[in-house]
Amino acid sequence: MTANKQPRSRISWTSFRAPNPALILAGAFLTALVSMPAQAKIKVLYTFTGGADGGYPTGSLIEDAKGNLYGTAELGGNLNCAPPGGCGTVFELTRAGKFILLHTFAGGTDGASPYAALLMDATGNLYGTTSAGGGASGCFGNGCGTVFKITPKGKETVLYRFQGKADGGLPYSTLIMDKAGNFYGTTFVGGDLSCSLGAGGCGTVFKLTKTGKETVLYSFTGGTDGAYPPNETLAVDSKGNFYGATSRGGDLSCSPPDGCGTVFELAKTGKETVLHAFTGAADGEFPESGPILLKGKLYGTAAAGGAFNLGTLYSIAISLAPGEFTDLHDFKGAPTDGARPEAAPAPDVTSIMVFLLTGLAGVKNYGAGCTQEIKPPDKEKLVLSLDYSFEGGVPQAAAFYSPITKGYVFTTSEGGSTNEGPGAGTMDAYCEAECA
Repeated sequence: MTANKQPRSRISWTSFRAPNPALILAGAFLTALVSMPAQAKIKVLYTFTGGADGGYPTGSLIEDAKGNLYGTAELGGNLNCAPPGGCGTVFELTRAGKFILLHTFAGGTDGASPYAALLMDATGNLYGTTSAGGGASGCFGNGCGTVFKITPKGKETVLYRFQGKADGGLPYSTLIMDKAGNFYGTTFVGGDLSCSLGAGGCGTVFKLTKTGKETVLYSFTGGTDGAYPPNETLAVDSKGNFYGATSRGGDLSCSPPDGCGTVFELAKTGKETVLHAFTGAADGEFPESGPILLKGKLYGTAAAGGAFNLGTLYSIAISLAPGEFTDLHDFKGAPTDGARPEAAPAPDVTSIMVFLLTGLAGVKNYGAGCTQEIKPPDKEKLVLSLDYSFEGGVPQAAAFYSPITKGYVFTTSEGGSTNEGPGAGTMDAYCEAECA
C-alpha cells in the first residue's frame, strides 16, 4: 500500500503510543477549575500502568459465570520486547478485583499486540489473535499475527501463524467458534495480493479448524466488494451466514479511489453480497467496527460522515426487507452528543448503548469519549462523559451488559492514572444504579 492509500492507522507494536501529557494536564486543570463532582454511575475496575500488567487495551472484555473478567492489552508486558512499548498481555480480573497476568507476549513466534477480545470455550480455554508477530518478517516487517490458545493454567499454544499472503495477515477481529470447534475471523490485509488498493492485499474472511488448518472463505479485492475489514467480530445468523464491515472499498467515487466502506453478507457457499456501500454523505463513511445482529437487523456505526460529518449509527434489515438501510442517528459532537464512533453498539433489551472513540463529545471528557443511549427512532441522551485523567478515555471496543456487575463493562485504551504516573487505559463499569 502506498502511504496515501493506507487505511486509518492501527497501533504498531514497534511504535509505542504514549499518553498525551498535555491532554492529561489540561483535563486535571479544567476539573479543578470548574469543580465538577465525580460521576456516581461509573466504577473504575482497574487502571493499567503500561508496565508488566500491560497497557492500552483495545478489545472488549469477556466474563465467566463467576464474574471474572478476561481481556487483552495491546502493549506493555515485557518492555524489552519492541522497546519501550512491550508486546502485550492476556489478563484476568477476578470478581474480587485481583489482577492476574495469564500471558506476556514475547514478540517472536508466539505473537505480539493482541488487538481484539478473547473467546472462551466450555472448559475455560481462551482463544484469541495477535495483530503482529508470529514470524520474523512480513506485514510491514512486524510479522503477520497469530491465532493462539491459553489454558486456564496460562499455557499458550499458537494454533496458526499468518504469512501475510493468500492466507491473510494482521487479524484484528475477535474469533467466533462453531459447534464443531472451528474458528472464524477476518484479517485486515493479505488474501488477494492483486488488490487494487495495495500490494499487501485487502483482507480476508477465514476459517481455522481446531487442528490448525486454515481456509480462506473470501478475499476482498478492494473494489465494490470492499477492503480492510476492521476490528470487532463477525455476526452470524441461524443459517450460518456471516455479516461484517469493511473500512474501505465499496462506492469508489467516495474518497476515490479507496471507497468509504461496506456492510456485507458472506453466505456459507462463499458468495459475498454487499448490503450497503457507504457514500460519505448522510449515511456515513469508514466503519471501524463490524455490526451486531439483533432481531433480524444489523446495527453498526460509521466513524465519519452523516449530517455533521462526525459519524452515524445505522441499521440494515436482513429479514423482512433485506438490505434496507436506516440512518438512526447523526452524531453532532459537544456539548450534548458524541462523535466519531469506533466501537460497535452494545445491545440492551429496549435500547442500544454506543461507546465512542471521539475528540468531540460530552461536557466532561476533554476529548476522552462518551456514551449515548439511543432508542429508535433517534431518541438520544448523553449518559456518560469520561474523565480522561481518572476514568480513562478513547474506548475502541464494544461494551457488554454484566448481570453480575449490573452494568455495562468496557475498556478504555488510554488515560486513567496510577501512583506510577499517567495510566495506560482502564477497565470500567457503567451502572444505572450503584455497580455491584
